[in-house]
Amino acid sequence: MSAFFENFGLSELVAKPEDTFRLATLASVEGQRIPGYGGEYCRCRLGDAIVNVRLRQDSETGESELLGMDTHGASDCLWACEAADDLTPAHYDELSRRLLVTGSSGAAAVVEIVNADVLPGIWPGTALRLNMAGFPREITYLPAEAAETPRQVEEGVLLGKGGLFACGYAGEAVPEEERNLTRLFGVVKDVRVGETYMGMELMTTFVRATVETALGDVELCHTAELVAEEQRDLVKVGAAVSALCVLSGDAAAGDWAGGIVYDEQSDLLALRWFFEEGNANRLRPILHSECVYDSDRAEGQIHGAESVVALLKDVEAALTPESCYFARLAHLTESTEGLPYGRGKACLALAQGGPEQYVALCFLELDSVGRIKGIHLSGDGRYAFEVD
Repeated sequence: MSAFFENFGLSELVAKPEDTFRLATLASVEGQRIPGYGGEYCRCRLGDAIVNVRLRQDSETGESELLGMDTHGASDCLWACEAADDLTPAHYDELSRRLLVTGSSGAAAVVEIVNADVLPGIWPGTALRLNMAGFPREITYLPAEAAETPRQVEEGVLLGKGGLFACGYAGEAVPEEERNLTRLFGVVKDVRVGETYMGMELMTTFVRATVETALGDVELCHTAELVAEEQRDLVKVGAAVSALCVLSGDAAAGDWAGGIVYDEQSDLLALRWFFEEGNANRLRPILHSECVYDSDRAEGQIHGAESVVALLKDVEAALTPESCYFARLAHLTESTEGLPYGRGKACLALAQGGPEQYVALCFLELDSVGRIKGIHLSGDGRYAFEVD
């Protein structure tokens, strides 16, 4: 969860609980709806500042529950990185995530993930494409030549140009309120004046400074007042900058810009998340209303999305630590006469008792828009498969 209205000079918008509720209502009504698996988000632009509202839908009443708000910047900075560790605090709601991410250079950063639930699941190694903004808690602008000399940002920590230090990941001794922090040291590539609006009315201005890092560019959003007066002439292209900040990565970017992606791989990954982590309700958005479930280990079929979800909840409730599933994306390597699926068909390989003790394969049938209209579990040993 990352709500930093103060970085846009917008603290007054959430000064009182009733103000916060008023803003959340406005964003929910006027914002872009972004569907997730366990709820939805509403992205509302206030000029160059963005408010993201998190909403969870009650599966029984259909009513939406406001979980909270995040802020982001109108950034065009994209990171191609991968998840290294899940750092999500226990008190976060199910639509919020905090991750340690890494890149091919070996650089790492702690990132609060905005619109996280548009992704079917996140495991170590999951490739991510994030729209990036940063909210400095402290920032120092330096002459351009300072970028050529490594800077000591903490005791024993030197950062070269473009360097990142995930100080929030430095061990259990880090206080909870500091575990979302990353230090960076880089060169300013672009500076713009950000503006926030309510309707046509200009509310505030702030600094938008794009900084180059080892993981990609990030747009730092902060008020002019955060910069020491003697450094304000250095807020320009080419200057060096050192910042302690909260990094915000919007997962609703690239293929996921509109929310959930409906295709076979995404649907299989969502099912993998269910088999390993539970929460059958999260599958509702990708199930066709007339979805059918069957297994060659049981007689009959289960018809209808609600009945399928109810069955999967029973499966989840019956699992113990010893019988929990391990699920991996896989594909068939051969076609065998008499079997309905052949070479190349994607599936989930399900194991119990150990990650390679496979007991069944899960196949999907999709409708024309990529929703699941059929789930078939098979324990037929004639299927030859390979884990992806």
